[in-house]
Amino acid sequence: MNLTENYKYMIRILDGKEKYEGKEYDKVIEKYLYNSLPRLEEKRDELKLKYPDKEIEIREKKEKKWEKIILS
Repeated sequence: MNLTENYKYMIRILDGKEKYEGKEYDKVIEKYLYNSLPRLEEKRDELKLKYPDKEIEIREKKEKKWEKIILS
């Protein structure tokens, strides 16, 4: 069982890219999983203060695939 199956939203803190075996991947510092959007938004605001120089990416699980979304 995959631990992310029960969650709908994900926050990833990114610090650029890194290469592994000839492919380029996002360098993920931290990852958080949530079921509710309001809780995710609270954590996003907190992380913006903690990591002002890092990219904060939000993803939503749609049909067993994580897709990047934009929240205002």
